[in-house]
Amino acid sequence: MKKQNGLEDCIRGRESRKLIWEDSNVSKGAKESCQRLLDSNLYENVVEQYNVIKYNKNKQ
Repeated sequence: MKKQNGLEDCIRGRESRKLIWEDSNVSKGAKESCQRLLDSNLYENVVEQYNVIKYNKNKQ
């Protein structure tokens, strides 16, 4: 199984939180950071940043 992008997991985890907790490739620290992000109002900023990163990658 290919290692997932942590930010991507975090965003998907918003819809299905158990996904990230069941993924053995995700470190405990990453899971906790992700949880803090999901619980905070920073979530929308993260999605925005993620979309910008994805857009820039696809442009190259």
